[in-house]
Amino acid sequence: SFVAELTAADGYAGTVDITAGSVGGYYPVSVNEVGYGVWLYLCTADEIAAHTAYDTALGQNQTPPNCTATVTITGSNSREDGISVTSVQELQAALADPTVGIIRLADDLQLTQTLSLTGGSATIDLNGNTLSAGSGVQKIFELSNGARLSLRNGEIQGSGTTDDHAAVTASGAHLAMTDVQISGLGTGVLIHDDTKTTETGSTIYITDCVVETAQQALWIYGNKNTDQTRTHVVVEGSTLNGVGYAGILCNGTYSGTDIRISDSTVKGLYTSIYHPQHNSTLTIENSKLYGFTGLVVKGGTVTVTDTFVQATATASDQLQAPQINGNGWSDTGDGIYLEANYSEDGAISLTVTNCTVSSLASLAIRQYPLDGVSDVTFTVVSGNFSSYASSAASAPDGFDAKTQIAGYLATGSTARDNPNDPDNPKLCTVVTGTATE
Repeated sequence: SFVAELTAADGYAGTVDITAGSVGGYYPVSVNEVGYGVWLYLCTADEIAAHTAYDTALGQNQTPPNCTATVTITGSNSREDGISVTSVQELQAALADPTVGIIRLADDLQLTQTLSLTGGSATIDLNGNTLSAGSGVQKIFELSNGARLSLRNGEIQGSGTTDDHAAVTASGAHLAMTDVQISGLGTGVLIHDDTKTTETGSTIYITDCVVETAQQALWIYGNKNTDQTRTHVVVEGSTLNGVGYAGILCNGTYSGTDIRISDSTVKGLYTSIYHPQHNSTLTIENSKLYGFTGLVVKGGTVTVTDTFVQATATASDQLQAPQINGNGWSDTGDGIYLEANYSEDGAISLTVTNCTVSSLASLAIRQYPLDGVSDVTFTVVSGNFSSYASSAASAPDGFDAKTQIAGYLATGSTARDNPNDPDNPKLCTVVTGTATE
C-alpha cells in the first residue's frame, strides 16, 4: 500500500503493483516496449545504511570507504528478421505481411499514395534513405485502430506545406520514431485522438529526431480521458521547429494529454508550445524554447525545470495586449504567458524551477489577469528572468517590469511578497539585459 500511495502521486499514470513482480529488482513505472523509460527500485535497509554512512563521511570531510562494483556484460550474435525493399510496391507488400520483421529501404522511395496501417504493427528502417511524398500525397503514414509503427534512421520529405500535409497522422495508435528528419510538410506528426475508435489514446515517442515544418511540428488533439488511457507524447533529444506557427500546437477542446519534453529544442514562429487543454500535463526538463511569445499556458498542470525560454519578439514588433481568448492567445511577446480563467473546465498549475526566461520586448513572465481568478496556482521557485525595461510603460499601474515579474517575484535583496510562498519571497532574481543560454 505504501508503494501504491507513493506512485499514485509521482506524476506518472497509474500505480506500481509490486506483487506483479520485478525485472531484476526494478519495477516499471513508465516504460516503452523496449524497456526504455522510468523504473522504480526499492532499497534494502542495508543499502540505505551503507549509503547514509558514505554520505555522512563525505559531509564530515572524511575519507569515505572504498566501494567496488562488478559489471557483467553478456551478449550474443543475432540477426533481426526482415527484408530489404527496393520499390514502393515491395514496401506496401511488406507492410501488409504480418510475418515480416524489419523492413529496410535499399534506396530512396517516392510514394504515390498514403501508407495506411489499421491495426497491426510494422518496423521500418529507412537505412539512411529518404521516403518522400509524390505530388498529391498529403500524408506519408496514416495510423489508426491500435496500429503500431516504429520508424528509424532516415528522412521523410513531403510535397506540401499546408496544415493537412503531415508525415504521420495517428488516431488511437502507437508511433516510435528515432533518428528521423522530417521536412517539406505543414505538420510533422498530427495526433487526432478525438476521432479514435480504440479505448486508449495514442502513444508517441520522438527520440533524437529533427522535425522542421512550415506550420507546426506536432499538432495534438487529446482524447479527453484523464486516466492512463489518455494521449501520451514523449520527446527526447530532439529539435521541433514550426517555422510558420508553433513548435507544438494543442487543442483546448480535446484535453486528456500527457506531454513530456526533455533535452530538446522546441521553436515556433509565434510560440514554442501552446497548451490550452485542461485535465492534462506538460512536463519540460533541460530544454530550450523559442517563440514570439516563448511559452503559452492556458490549462492543465505544467512543470518547467532547468529550461531556457526566449521570447523572440523585439521592441519594434507589434505586440498584443493580454486578454482572455476563447480561441488562441495574445501575441504578448512575454517569455512565459499564463492566461487564466479562459475556461471553467479545470484548474491551472504552472511551476517554474531553475529556469532562465527572457523577453526582448515585454515581460519575462506574465499571468493575466492577476486578480479575480480561481483555481490557478502559479509558482516560480528559482531562476534568472529578464524583462524589457520599457515594457513597464504599458504594464498595470504600480507594476515595474524591470524589477518585478507577474507582480510578485523577488529582485535581488529587495522583494515583494510572493503570494505562492509568503514565507520565502526572495527565491528569484531578475536580471537586466538579455538572458544567455
